[in-house]
Amino acid sequence: MENVLITGATGFIGSNLIPYLTERGYRIYGHSRNPKYLQSAYGDCLHGILTDCSAESLRKNQIESIIHLAGIAHDLSKRFKESDYFQVNTQSSCDLFDAWKLLQNQNGCFVFMSSVKAVSDQGALDLDETVKPEPVSAYGRSKYMAEKYIIENSGDTMYYILRPCMVHGPGNKGNLNLLYRFVKMGLPYPLGIYDNQRSLLSVENLCYSIENILRKPIDRGIYHVADSGTISTREIVDAMADVLGQKGRIWNVPKSIIEAGASIGSSLNLPFNQNRLNKLTESLTLSNKKLLLALSNPLPLDLKTGLKSTLESFL
Repeated sequence: MENVLITGATGFIGSNLIPYLTERGYRIYGHSRNPKYLQSAYGDCLHGILTDCSAESLRKNQIESIIHLAGIAHDLSKRFKESDYFQVNTQSSCDLFDAWKLLQNQNGCFVFMSSVKAVSDQGALDLDETVKPEPVSAYGRSKYMAEKYIIENSGDTMYYILRPCMVHGPGNKGNLNLLYRFVKMGLPYPLGIYDNQRSLLSVENLCYSIENILRKPIDRGIYHVADSGTISTREIVDAMADVLGQKGRIWNVPKSIIEAGASIGSSLNLPFNQNRLNKLTESLTLSNKKLLLALSNPLPLDLKTGLKSTLESFL
């Protein structure tokens, strides 16, 4: 039975991963800025709570593996300064990796939750692990710098850098929820003229991948994590309408009108702005071939089944 520390344990991924790994026999330790909430939220699922992640604390609690989820997410509201991203996503990640290395534990591994944004902030098709990273945003650059540090200072340790696309599931509070509420109101989706393709990742498939990394001796390195297959935003809207028992209403408003509205929204800091438009309309697909080859098994949920499960949880 392995002792595993999960940082950022109160976040969306952590709230799904903790019970998932506990049910499979792992002793889970959590770290969060709010330990009281962590205890009340997970109770018997947690074997212990760490108030700091120093090497001494890791050694005292006999931590073998770390799943590092903590960090500042891509922030469209611009609440954070650029320096915040590098302090939290880069420096704190490097410090934790260094502390874990001091344990000289040959049995455990270090799993760093990075992002596809560490590769590119723009839309792209079939991104795999061989693509040269060219992040632009502070978020993407901060994640990429942490990746570089882990790789360059890994020695012979077992590290895994995961680059997921958009993760969804019960309890998700991202752009998928905003689109769902829009469809639920019966409003027509005006962006039907955009023909895009997206990769998605159900949180169950992510948990499955992480558990297999902990359990199997797969090659260390970088892995892109996504459900198999792709889907368009139009298809997502139709799936939402179907779950709601409605008929999808999709309008093909001219791009010139949409772009003008997004530009005004950016100037006035409105919910519909250029960033939001890009999120909804750009194509971004990941190749998960390297991961599937390493796992030697398909992911448990196909893309559309996982999406339907998430949408039904919104009900």
